[in-house]
Amino acid sequence: MLKSYTIRFVPTARKDLVQMKTYILNKFKYPEYGVNFDKKIKEALMIIKKSPTSFKNTQLIYKGLNIYMNNIKSYLFFYVVDDVNIWILRVLKERMNWENIMKIWIKQND
Repeated sequence: MLKSYTIRFVPTARKDLVQMKTYILNKFKYPEYGVNFDKKIKEALMIIKKSPTSFKNTQLIYKGLNIYMNNIKSYLFFYVVDDVNIWILRVLKERMNWENIMKIWIKQND
C-alpha cells in the first residue's frame, strides 16, 4: 500500500507562491494566467505527493531531514518528508541560483 502524505507549506514557500502569482497577474494583466499558474502548482504537488523521495536529494539537510528538489514546469520545489507530511520549504524559478538560496534559507530557519 502506498503511503499517504499531507502536503504542508512553511511560510516562505507560501510567500514564494504569492509573489510569483502577483508578478504574473501584474505583468500580464490576464486572470487566465493566474488560473494557469494555480493549475501548474497543483499538478506539480500531486506529482511530488505520489513519490516524494524518488526525486533529487540535494544533499542539504533541514532539521535532520534531507531536502529534495523537483523541477516541474520551470518551477523548483524544495521540500522535506517526515512520517506523515511533505513540507514545502521553497518554490523557486528554475533559473535561480537555488543552491545558494537554499543554503542561506537553511541558516536563517534552522
